[in-house]
Amino acid sequence: MLILLKLSSGDEVLGHIKEENEDSYILENPLKVLYQLRGPTRGPVVYLHQLMPFADDNCVSFSKKHILFTANPKRGINNYYNSVAIVTGKQIGRAH
Repeated sequence: MLILLKLSSGDEVLGHIKEENEDSYILENPLKVLYQLRGPTRGPVVYLHQLMPFADDNCVSFSKKHILFTANPKRGINNYYNSVAIVTGKQIGRAH
């Protein structure tokens, strides 16, 4: 299941829940949500970027004490995540 986390740092992270326990979420293929304003007459642009591009593992643990809230992402963001995750996976595969 894909989940959106809002962290106490202000960052937003998307990822697949691999495991959840009392104290943490372990997300597989986490991507950081980045926003960029394109001017006063245009809306913001959303980018998804690898959270930890140099990590050896594709799973990251998030302590629940650093999570402000969680949400289910909208379908469009879910589709965008899936397309970015595929491209990101190919890039990681080439680096090894």
